[in-house]
Amino acid sequence: MGKIWYSIGLSGSGKSFYYKNRFLEDFKEVADFLVEKGLTLEDIRVCPDDIRREVCGDVSDMSKDGYVWKLAEKRVKDKLDEYDYVLFDATGTSKKARKFLNKFKAEKIALVFKPDAKLSISRISNDINEGVDRSKVPPVAVYAQLKAYKESVICDANWDGTWDKVIKKKISENLRDEFDKVFFA
Repeated sequence: MGKIWYSIGLSGSGKSFYYKNRFLEDFKEVADFLVEKGLTLEDIRVCPDDIRREVCGDVSDMSKDGYVWKLAEKRVKDKLDEYDYVLFDATGTSKKARKFLNKFKAEKIALVFKPDAKLSISRISNDINEGVDRSKVPPVAVYAQLKAYKESVICDANWDGTWDKVIKKKISENLRDEFDKVFFA
C-alpha cells in the first residue's frame, strides 16, 4: 500500500521549507527510496501552487482553481500508481480541502504545522519583497485559514494559540478519522 503525506498548515507556515529541508531526515524510508530509484523529492511532490503556475502562469491566479484541484488529484493518483509515495504540499486547513484523500487506498499521514498567522503573514511579505515566486496570500486569507484550522483541526474556534502536548493530542484525536498517522513538523 502506498503512502500520502499531506501538509496541514497556514500559508507561510513553513510547509514547503520543511519538505525541502527536513522531510527526508524525518522519513528516512523516503530518502532511501529516492536514492534507490534515482528520483528527487520533486518527483513525488504534488503542489497546487505549482500547478497554478503551470496552468495560469501565476501561482496566485485562482481563476482556474477547480481545474487545478482536479489536476492535483490526478497527479496524486498517478504518483501513487508509479511510486507508492506522494507528498501533497498544500494548506489543508479545512476538512473539505482534505476530503479528496478518501478516494485513495493509501496510508495517509498528516504533517501538522503550528499555526501562527502573524508569523505567516510576515514570512509571506518578506518572500514577496525578496522576489520569491510564491503565492501572494493576503492577510485576510491567512486569517480565514486560521479560522478553518481552529474549526477542523483543533475543533475549538476559541483556541488561544497554546501549542503543547495537550493540544497535539487533541489534534491527533481530531484527525483520526481522516489520517492513519499524525506527525508534528
